[in-house]
Amino acid sequence: MVQAPAVVEVSLARKRSEDTDDKILTTLVGLAERLTKLESSQRVRDEDELILGAVENCIFTSALGAKCAIDQ
Repeated sequence: MVQAPAVVEVSLARKRSEDTDDKILTTLVGLAERLTKLESSQRVRDEDELILGAVENCIFTSALGAKCAIDQ
């Protein structure tokens, strides 16, 4: 009978460990999804910034009377 509580304690510790592992895994999956969204959003912002820079450059160039690469 003395061994039964030890087995129960080990079982409870294992259950807590599994619960903790599940929580950590869920958190990591959530973080990975958020990171993917953030990277995608940043990629779109970078592309928009490149396009805006090209348009601004074209406007400045055409104001000087030169042809713009976008126009060609």
